[in-house]
Amino acid sequence: MGGESTLGHRAVVHRAASWEEALARRAQEPDLVPICGGTDLMVDINFDRSRPRGLLDLSGLPELNDWSLVDEGRILRLGAAVPYTRIIEELHDHCPALAMAARTVGSPQIRNRGTVAGNLATASPAGDAHPPLLATGARIEVASARGARLVGLEAVGGPGGAWVFWGLGRCFGRGLRVGFRVGFRVGVRVGVRVAL
Repeated sequence: MGGESTLGHRAVVHRAASWEEALARRAQEPDLVPICGGTDLMVDINFDRSRPRGLLDLSGLPELNDWSLVDEGRILRLGAAVPYTRIIEELHDHCPALAMAARTVGSPQIRNRGTVAGNLATASPAGDAHPPLLATGARIEVASARGARLVGLEAVGGPGGAWVFWGLGRCFGRGLRVGFRVGFRVGVRVGVRVAL
């Protein structure tokens, strides 16, 4: 069984020890906010813009921390917790547009912790991963205690937090995002933000 700890405002942090435990916990407590990298969520908590009742820490789950080529090597399956640094270092040959976008994300510290899943969760208009994912026809793998499915990225898009990770309760009931399936069509971001 995973561990628990508390944040300063008394929110409970549940650390899932297995994928099955994470799915069961999410089914029991759909208000828990999933967290992997936390680079945006923790800023919101620290500046009192968000006060979740609890967090579901998924960062240690191997199912979310890896990538693979599937469908005879034509599709990249990217786990939701794979940080930008790994995308840059390991995926530049497989999905150059996503690796290029990953290089534009914040500072090295943010790239070491930040994830594509978190980038989509914030639904920022400056979201670095959005253009290549949309351009390559990415689909989101969503799982719940009831099963798994693939959802087109365009089906859940929208500004203001409706993308998914935080908006999972609205978009997918009690589901959790497992990862992404990205084709190899090339998409390029328009405009570049200077990283620290």
